[in-house]
Amino acid sequence: MTDANFDRLTPRQRDVLRGLAALKSAKRIGNDLGISESTVYGHLDSAAKTLAAPDRATAALWFQAHERQRDPQKPSGQPLRVAPAEPVAAGKPMSAASGSLRLPFRAKGSASNDLSPLQRLAWIPLLALAFAVGFGMLAAGLSFVTHLVVAVFHQA
Repeated sequence: MTDANFDRLTPRQRDVLRGLAALKSAKRIGNDLGISESTVYGHLDSAAKTLAAPDRATAALWFQAHERQRDPQKPSGQPLRVAPAEPVAAGKPMSAASGSLRLPFRAKGSASNDLSPLQRLAWIPLLALAFAVGFGMLAAGLSFVTHLVVAVFHQA
């Protein structure tokens, strides 16, 4: 991550990143800055895009680490819970082997999900297969119960 990316952040984006790095909620950050919660999310999303971060939390951690490098004497507020991840090169997709399954739903507070259209389309056959297996298990269970009831009443 270059200093130029951090220099492109607006003062308001810096403020909301500081708030998020201090583990404040978007509502609390908005109250502190006198802006709405949705505006906080907008600034966080813009900042994450400017820094080419995979998500808002990572952007906040990168920004906090950047500020610590620039001014190590400045008090950092609350300690980090998670070490900052390595920056993802701009335009370079995250590895599918990262260990996390990315669902086709948007995260709470974000304007859209972060899947490409091709990744969203890949979910269609997966969901169809899951529903088919579920329906097959339901049909097999109903068949078993039906045979069991018939066998019990046939013996009686």
